[in-house]
Amino acid sequence: MADVLFSALLPVVMEKATDHVLQQFGMMWGIHEKLEKLERMLSAILDRLGDAEERQVKEAGVKSWLAALKNAAYEADDILDDFNVEAKRRKAEIQIDMTKKVRSFFSLGNPVSFRLKMGRELHAIVEKIEKLVDEGNKFGFTVKTQAQKDRPQTHSYVDESKVIGREEDKAKIVELLLAHDNNRNVAVLPIVGMGGLGKTTLAQLIYKDETVEKHFEPRMWVCVSDEFDVKKLAKDIIASATGAKCELSDMELLQRRLREVVSGKR
Repeated sequence: MADVLFSALLPVVMEKATDHVLQQFGMMWGIHEKLEKLERMLSAILDRLGDAEERQVKEAGVKSWLAALKNAAYEADDILDDFNVEAKRRKAEIQIDMTKKVRSFFSLGNPVSFRLKMGRELHAIVEKIEKLVDEGNKFGFTVKTQAQKDRPQTHSYVDESKVIGREEDKAKIVELLLAHDNNRNVAVLPIVGMGGLGKTTLAQLIYKDETVEKHFEPRMWVCVSDEFDVKKLAKDIIASATGAKCELSDMELLQRRLREVVSGKR
């Protein structure tokens, strides 16, 4: 697995440890208790990870502990990958043909040998993580619940004098918008990318473009929050188009008013 943030790695490893197929074969292979223990330990670590990652900036001991724990998590991830591949392969054998499964016992490798080898590796990594958890308990990490942060409200204003190097992107999207104008269906042109790349700024530049202003009437700027509310969104669209607050609360009336506002417009 490529290097990722530890907070993103742990849930992936936990999901692999609780994989349904692996759990089924884990009972037969005698490793289900180790898998459950691994998942519990990683879950407890994840609860305290926020505090640990904050403290590693100033505490060398915490930083070293996190590095060791991350390496152990990668080891666990590799071991679980091997187990999952083997479990799914053996499940496929059973589903295809029991006779073929018996014949493939010798040609595809002895399953007992695999279980013993991988069982030892799983036992070793669970012990390693357990020791690291014991070490981590000495730091007294606290469980931090992350409060839900509302996405900041955006607006259509942009100071173009402070924006550099977006002319080409803007021109391409404006061209696409105008090209879709003859299509009766609603065209959606998503602007996607990592946070901080200037997606909102690019949208603001397009919204304020002179050609767009002349071509589309009315233009509406609406910010959609993480908690999607259809009624609120309809009200915001109407308010943006008319310049007046919408006081309607009934969905049927909102839809009717929305049709009045945008019908025949582009």
